[in-house]
Amino acid sequence: MPTSSHRRRTPSDSWNVDHTLQVQVTRVRGLVEALMFDLAAWLAGALHPVTPELCPGYAFHELRRLSSPRERMFHYVSGPLLDSWGEVMDRWVSDGRRLQPYFDQRLELEIDGLGGPAPVKASFRFTNQSIVLVEGRREYCNSEWLMTVEISPPLKRIETCTLRPSARGQVG
Repeated sequence: MPTSSHRRRTPSDSWNVDHTLQVQVTRVRGLVEALMFDLAAWLAGALHPVTPELCPGYAFHELRRLSSPRERMFHYVSGPLLDSWGEVMDRWVSDGRRLQPYFDQRLELEIDGLGGPAPVKASFRFTNQSIVLVEGRREYCNSEWLMTVEISPPLKRIETCTLRPSARGQVG
């Protein structure tokens, strides 16, 4: 009788695959939400630790104690990407601009490439209704944005990031 290298899948195999995917999705969502929080904190000029009251879902508990959003991002955003933002973000803050962030709570997240050897691509749309404070004036934002990040295969570092205006129904 010929032998087969294929074995029947058991319910525990499916559970393991489902659990692994769920862990990966949670990791990607954590990276994306931490990025949004820390970018907004940088633009707000907020230099304080991330308390559970401030951001209960912040994924990186070991980074909460760090006051600088840039320093926190150093641990999960690639150096070249962080460096490319530095001059613009620092100029924003030094020019006296401050963001009072308000992003809707829903985060439409689409993830491609989980479980494979290539980088994972995550795209998400969000509504920005923040206020920008400039020289005592308030500028009100009301726009939808699409952010796409590429995450290294072990799902620990955001390598690239693009941000562009989003039309309703448009996905990464």
